[in-house]
Amino acid sequence: MSAEREAYVKLQLMKSFMAEHRERQLVAAGSTLLLAAISWRYSRLAPLLAWLAAAALVAPMHLIAATSNSKRFSTAHRQAAQSAFSRRIGPLWVATAVVWGTSVLLFFDRMPIGQEFVCWMILAGTVTFPIYRLALHPPVLRQYVNTLFVVMLGCVAYRLGTSSADHRYYEPWFLTLPIIHWLLLFRISGRIHANARRGFELEFHKYELIKTLGDKRHEAEAAVAVKNRFIATAAHDLRQPVLAISLYADHLVEMPEEYRTIVPKIAKAAAAINRLFDSLFDMARMENGQTKLRISTIDISEILHDLLVQTSPWRRQSLSSCGCVRRTSSCGPTRCACDA
Repeated sequence: MSAEREAYVKLQLMKSFMAEHRERQLVAAGSTLLLAAISWRYSRLAPLLAWLAAAALVAPMHLIAATSNSKRFSTAHRQAAQSAFSRRIGPLWVATAVVWGTSVLLFFDRMPIGQEFVCWMILAGTVTFPIYRLALHPPVLRQYVNTLFVVMLGCVAYRLGTSSADHRYYEPWFLTLPIIHWLLLFRISGRIHANARRGFELEFHKYELIKTLGDKRHEAEAAVAVKNRFIATAAHDLRQPVLAISLYADHLVEMPEEYRTIVPKIAKAAAAINRLFDSLFDMARMENGQTKLRISTIDISEILHDLLVQTSPWRRQSLSSCGCVRRTSSCGPTRCACDA
């Protein structure tokens, strides 16, 4: 069960990770344009256009990868499709991290502190927005976050080494915020991944419970059907000796002189009823685990003789209903005139 649960959880995590949401692409596109608009007056044109071109190239690649892999993922080879998707999507997210990490060069130490703070907030919101999806696949998350902040801090160090110290547009304490953001993203993504796993595990248990309840319902229905058939069979088997006793009793009333022949037959029919009741009680005890089966041989001739005794009243009744005249021959058994 644990292996099936783990396979189900991994499958659902990968399916959720592979789902590409248009809202994320719209947020990324809006953040790109807004960041470029703020940096337009303070950044050189060539680097700005190069950064815009890189962002415009990376964004549609996510949609293409998600669309193509979702078709493969719907096939029977799901595990192979997942592995292939992970190998392809990892470098794409690394490229996305490089694009957003190099955006620091457009605004850091190039504009007034108020506008630079707005650019930092735009960057922080944009790189944090896909964390919920990336947290479902930790290997890609680590590639994305580590690449992003390594490139970002590298660009900050480059700007610190090349910019003039006379007019700085930042506070030294502000440089600690990217590192804090880095650590927070890993902590938040760990919580998201744990919650997602817990949710999918509960979903798996729910489906298993529904399946188990369905199986139990079918088993109960089958048991009820078996009991109904058993009750019908038992009622039929009980009716046979009871009816025989009734017919023997009627015959004894009509012909009391034959009591020596009829009474033993009534006793045998009553004994057959007792055996049937004993069998019912034995089956009830077996279902409760109070007794064990014991296989033994039976005498089939005795069973056939009992059946013959129990059904003989019907044969007499059928003979009398067709107008038989009983006659006794001195040299043979009782015969019916209908047989002539």
